[in-house]
Amino acid sequence: MKIENRKIKTLHPSARNSRLHSEEQVNQIAESIKRFGFRIPIIVGKDGEVIAGNGRLAAARRLKLNEVPCIDASDLDENEIRAFALADNRIAANSTWDEGKLHVELSDLRSKNIDIEHLGFSDDELIAILAEIQKEVGKIEEVEMREPPKLAWALIGLPIEQFADMQHILDTLPKEWKIVTTSTDGDICDAEENG
Repeated sequence: MKIENRKIKTLHPSARNSRLHSEEQVNQIAESIKRFGFRIPIIVGKDGEVIAGNGRLAAARRLKLNEVPCIDASDLDENEIRAFALADNRIAANSTWDEGKLHVELSDLRSKNIDIEHLGFSDDELIAILAEIQKEVGKIEEVEMREPPKLAWALIGLPIEQFADMQHILDTLPKEWKIVTTSTDGDICDAEENG
């Protein structure tokens, strides 16, 4: 199997492609390509038809790339191409998360100051995951917010001693947000403002 760069203008989505990519997902794919490079080649058949990787192709076009890495699958017949395209999309969707390992990975990346905001998780998912991580280690008892915040999850995970130093950030939070934390000895430190 050989990976070769091909001009984007020579590639086109399959007319049979049944997998939809929202604008948000194409943006996420584009952000991932910008951050990590084009690491997953597009699978192409005869005449540059994309068999697998239509989302990556859309993201590459959005990024105005001239070439993308491709794997030629023109050795497959028409029915094999159709079946492979469906299998490629469906089998990936059948996987689930090992929540414990996911928590460890996200927590470890955050502790190394790696931006986890552009990994494909929504703000709501990150808030829930990071709050769950902190519940597990006993630092946060409750996180209750009415709207998905951009800033609040940045506070999740701070050692209780740092909250006093973060008062200037807490002062910028909307009044309806409530963050209740507990220290390791069980004392409750309530950073709350009521409207």
